[in-house]
Amino acid sequence: MNSIRQRLQGKLRGRAICWLTALLAALVCASLGGSHWLRAQEEDGQGAVAPNSAKAETETAKKLKDLTAATNDYLSNTDPKSATYQINGPFLLLRLEKARMLAARSSSYYYSSARVEDELKVVQQALDLSKRGTPIYEGMTGLQERAYVSAADRSPQPYWVNVPKAYTRDKQWPLVVFLHGYDPSIDKVNAWLPSRDVLQVFEDRGYVLLIPYGRRNTDFVSIGEVDTLKATAECRKVFNIDPDRVYLAGVSMGGYGVYAVGMHYPDLFAAIAPACGRTDHYFWQKLKRDKVAGFKRPLIDADNPLDLVENLRNVPTHLQQGQHDTLVDPENSHRILKEFEKRGFKAKYEEIPGEDHWIYFKTDCYVRMLDWFDKFRRDPVPKVVTYTTYLPKYRRAYWVALDEFIKWGQRTTVRAEAAEGNALEITTQNVAALTVTFAPGLLDYTRDVFVKVNGKQAFAGKPKAGDHLAIRVGTPDEGDVPNGAVPKSWRLSGPVREAYNEAFTFVYGTSGDDTADTDLLDQAKRAAREWQQFADGIPEVKPDTAVTDADLKGRNLVLFGDEGTNSLVGQMRDKLPFRLENGTVCLGDRTYDYKADRLGFMLCYPNPLAVNRLAVFCTGRFWGDALPINHKFDLLPDFIVYSSEVDASDKTNRFLCAGFFDKDWRFDPDAVWLASANGKTDAGAHEGDARPDKTTGVSVRLLERKS
Repeated sequence: MNSIRQRLQGKLRGRAICWLTALLAALVCASLGGSHWLRAQEEDGQGAVAPNSAKAETETAKKLKDLTAATNDYLSNTDPKSATYQINGPFLLLRLEKARMLAARSSSYYYSSARVEDELKVVQQALDLSKRGTPIYEGMTGLQERAYVSAADRSPQPYWVNVPKAYTRDKQWPLVVFLHGYDPSIDKVNAWLPSRDVLQVFEDRGYVLLIPYGRRNTDFVSIGEVDTLKATAECRKVFNIDPDRVYLAGVSMGGYGVYAVGMHYPDLFAAIAPACGRTDHYFWQKLKRDKVAGFKRPLIDADNPLDLVENLRNVPTHLQQGQHDTLVDPENSHRILKEFEKRGFKAKYEEIPGEDHWIYFKTDCYVRMLDWFDKFRRDPVPKVVTYTTYLPKYRRAYWVALDEFIKWGQRTTVRAEAAEGNALEITTQNVAALTVTFAPGLLDYTRDVFVKVNGKQAFAGKPKAGDHLAIRVGTPDEGDVPNGAVPKSWRLSGPVREAYNEAFTFVYGTSGDDTADTDLLDQAKRAAREWQQFADGIPEVKPDTAVTDADLKGRNLVLFGDEGTNSLVGQMRDKLPFRLENGTVCLGDRTYDYKADRLGFMLCYPNPLAVNRLAVFCTGRFWGDALPINHKFDLLPDFIVYSSEVDASDKTNRFLCAGFFDKDWRFDPDAVWLASANGKTDAGAHEGDARPDKTTGVSVRLLERKS
């Protein structure tokens, strides 16, 4: 036990977060054939290891091969519901992957063959524990590397937990979720971890510290946000965490991530503490909002802190920056602080005299965070809830959930308040349907309860604590959903990036001539490489002929090719609101010749061959040649036709046509943007009325809590 303690903890402890000395990580060359769920990638290892001698190479390669086989044997013969399987299985897969990554780099000084041997020893010891039915780190404290397997791409993803020496399971502990800063060199073998002195601050104050990986440098949005939430959930399963003392902190890129995650999911956190984080994309990028293409604005605003301030009404916020921060202008903090103060929200800003951006390399930064956290516990049932969103996946805060929008791509808001007279008063904008939970303590359920929506009485009665009230605002739209597609909802909607946040597979067509088939395979391979560089996972790549019923039912499909070159697109032909054939794409009454004009096309839509799964259609020119790898998906709406030209303001391809489907997956003229005739971007404002919705009628349905 002492041996594995030393290897599992000693290798992690004391790794300082010094960006000046970090080495640029080499890209991992990995098989594109896909991996099995909780199964180690099998390789013969020959040529992957480059230690000091041919004998050592052969021995190390053999160890890697044997341990991979032994791990797969263990996973195949162990109850997947057992705690040992769920904790140790992902850890074994992660450490085997790290061994392969290090083996591919072991000719360099920093990535020596000794590190490969260290990883293999950890795998062997963890495998021995697994066979005895003992979870790794059982009864241990200190810094621990753990892992889960991502549902999106089936990759093992790391997270780190620093457990106080005094930790016991017989009481609940406070948890700080810490989001790291940007570093182009980080990957699974070169993590961004706090220094020993910083860890000691959390130890001394009695906090469990969780450090999500965040899929490298994702800004902790999209798949990075998914990673953060999953790591938090896994940590709370393993450790006895007080749900009302979960806090969110981060620095630099992670400071922005704190705003984004905290504003998307405010009811998860008792307080937040962003340090040196940007707060307004338009200010950060020196953009004028009204000059940005209309379809891009909701994609930006959905993650833009300054547009989501209302969501932190019940989340006390601590901000800090160095006075002379030249990387992130302190004006970012000044601007959002004014918005907090205007609303009377609990917020405190500390600007550190004489300091620059790198205040988070000193322990004082974390002392200030914890001083703030010590003051607050989460209020799970606040009397007033305000929430702003632009995407249906962000829909819930405390006892209010938004179920359906009126218009896609527009600002959507709700204010719900427990008012005098044992009543709820609700005001909405761009909301077609919502659900209110009669939370314990919110109202007096022994008396009549009244609910008013947009000034009109909607409900009077005696619900029980825990019951739900489903509310439809206005007259339902009776339009048909095209070709039997499932209506848009928080469960199934765009934009394109949403397809990658759940289980997905790249599928290339094989129905064309040799040249077309080769081109589609190359595009799928490129997409997989870029995903690996971006999110540190190896996605599954398949030809159209190899897609199974299980793939259709269980995974979103990213399809390369058109009706003539990808057989799956051909099968969907009669159930799509667009056509992809003979080198052209037809969207509504517009036709684009993507082959002759060398254009590109991407679109997400419910998979007509499956229920509750998305299909992403990709054909023509590849998207985003000029974009940095960590911002490829940011500005892709539901659909877009684009050229090879680059928009200098954001490095995206210039669009010809772009926008969002309506709630029934139909083309909505108010949510389609066209490039102007002179080739310049048409900002095309299609913003909704900023006033509350004019409610023509309200219908409600009381849903009793299921016992």
